[in-house]
Amino acid sequence: MAKDTVVLNRNLYLCTAINNDSTSEVIKSIKNINIFDQEQDSKLKNYTIKPIVLHIQSFGGNVYDMWALIDTIETSFTPVATICCGYCMSAAAMIFMSGHTRYMTKHSTLMLHQMACGTLEKYNDFIITEQEFSNLHKESIKFIKKHSKLPKSYIEKYDNKKEDIYLTTKDCLKYGVCDYKIKKTKMTLVENPNEQDE
Repeated sequence: MAKDTVVLNRNLYLCTAINNDSTSEVIKSIKNINIFDQEQDSKLKNYTIKPIVLHIQSFGGNVYDMWALIDTIETSFTPVATICCGYCMSAAAMIFMSGHTRYMTKHSTLMLHQMACGTLEKYNDFIITEQEFSNLHKESIKFIKKHSKLPKSYIEKYDNKKEDIYLTTKDCLKYGVCDYKIKKTKMTLVENPNEQDE
């Protein structure tokens, strides 16, 4: 695999529903870049590892595919930067938050809410499924607390009140949901999270 090809493919895009098809392509790309970087890092003394950049614009989707991609990002040898382009909602918001460095454009929106589910199962199967979703919900809360500094009032909305939580770029910077805002003018990454455009 040519080095230039790998560098080109470091810009990945997740701009559809979160499902097996969309996440498997991103996971495959991240793993291939990891293999390449680890090989080069072991061979070359001064090899510089360039980050993977995952551009996300999605209303969300399947929770299991979400966790598969999150686990891939968090265990990636190569740093993965995530960029919220316009909107990251539900499962897409969680994937965005898993980035090693997280960026948002000025007018982006991030939305968190509880998982939605429906079932036509037998009663006993429903009880088992309910326990599974309860476990997934608890993991989601732990994840949000780990990857943000959202106050207890927001966690309460998510956990008990079942309210959708909408956050602007400014909110996300304030509460540690993202690290930097991308400047609109030159589309360069803002190095100071407190710097704001007028």
